[in-house]
Amino acid sequence: MTTEPRPVGEHTGSPHVPTEPDAAPQQPVPVWRPNTSAGATPDTTGHRLLATGLFDSTGAPLTVHLTGLGCDRLETAVTPVGDGVALIEATTAAAATVRAEWRVPCVGATAYWTPDTNASRWLPPSWIAPRTVSLALGAPVASLVGADDRALCTAAAGETSAPVRVGAGVVEESGEFAFTVEQDLTPDGPPLRLRIDLSGRHFAATLQAVSAWWAEGLHHPGVAPAARMPAYSTWYSLHQNVDSAAVERQAALAAAVGCESIIVDDGWQTTDRARGYGHCGDWEPNPAAFPDPAAHVAEVHRLGLAYLLWYALPFIGRRNDAWDRFKGMTLREEPHLDAAVLDPRHPEVRAYLVEKVSRAVGQWDMDGLKLDFIDRFAVTDPPPAPAGADRTAVHEGVLQLFADLDARLRRTRPDVIVEHRQPYVSPGLWPYATMVRTVGCPLSPAENRQRTVDCRLTAGPLAVHADMITWNSAEGTARRPCSSPTRTATPWCS
Repeated sequence: MTTEPRPVGEHTGSPHVPTEPDAAPQQPVPVWRPNTSAGATPDTTGHRLLATGLFDSTGAPLTVHLTGLGCDRLETAVTPVGDGVALIEATTAAAATVRAEWRVPCVGATAYWTPDTNASRWLPPSWIAPRTVSLALGAPVASLVGADDRALCTAAAGETSAPVRVGAGVVEESGEFAFTVEQDLTPDGPPLRLRIDLSGRHFAATLQAVSAWWAEGLHHPGVAPAARMPAYSTWYSLHQNVDSAAVERQAALAAAVGCESIIVDDGWQTTDRARGYGHCGDWEPNPAAFPDPAAHVAEVHRLGLAYLLWYALPFIGRRNDAWDRFKGMTLREEPHLDAAVLDPRHPEVRAYLVEKVSRAVGQWDMDGLKLDFIDRFAVTDPPPAPAGADRTAVHEGVLQLFADLDARLRRTRPDVIVEHRQPYVSPGLWPYATMVRTVGCPLSPAENRQRTVDCRLTAGPLAVHADMITWNSAEGTARRPCSSPTRTATPWCS
């Protein structure tokens, strides 16, 4: 059944707005695709103009143009959920790519916000390629912001695991701002669900409402108290030059200035100090630097700090014993990193990673993990599911990997701490993390602060931390927030 809305705010007596059936059936039209041979049969496309019951900042009604590439009919529904807010749902009877597009006037527009915009907050042109977000990269939400930081339009998709293409930009010919959302649908899969907010509230309030919408029906196990307190990371102070003595010395100093956890970053698993990730994948401690991990962790605990260990989860390095075992089970190679990205669609890959990574908590009594580079799983054009894979889509493999790892970790430590980073902030990962840190931005305090706030706007139940602060050793003490014996880094969190 196809439904049409009444104006938002009008009492209907039911969650969905009743409607009259279509006056005439939707007619399929041919569509032309680039790089298609002249004799190829064009796909079928269904179109629908959908009234939303919403009104833009000039008082004009908002209409959403829906296109179904590969189907001749779209089933739609519009549900008002508050003053100036509506949910739109579209389904198809055949596998199709569904595209939703709508425009609002650029009246008083000052900025365009997404979870991964940079400091410029520019209004992009409409011909900029859409960003593809998925479980491992980004989140499907955007906001056009106007004067007084009020949202002219905030929009979000309900799909937070499978890839969704989100586009937006200024239409030069009309002075409007166009939003587009594309999602691949199947008859038995989830629908395209959009939440469009034209309420005119502060944009942060509209994003908070989106986060609450995403959280509906989502269980989060809670956040350990230490995850909300200042944390010290060894990266900017020691980089790969870590060993038990250095970490314990830094832990004592960090505890003295109020930190409650320490994150031991890259370097614990290798004697190499040349950066790169060729030594990731075996995940065995460097015996010269960490001869007794359990005793070392016990000493850090005695100093009063929780202990988190770094893992570049997707990488299998060329200089690991595991390379030969898994080199045929990868999504892509990254030669400049001396590594490849593992394919989580393979059950053998997932089982191996769960076994290796869970040792930090189950065997060495650590309090948690820093899981890095998860966004590398977000391959734009992944190869077809190979022989031996038990999941068709990459995001399905990633989701299963995190579910399996979380179950293993929580059997040992129910209050385990797991840190994610800003590129992978999908609500679909919320149940498997307790804290999220902004993207690395050394020597960029303004960017650090902004990205920390951006994280907080759609972090849901997670604790939010800034990147650490670093400085040159010649920097004067007047600009240094606190002291460190290395004079290169200080803990920082929000």
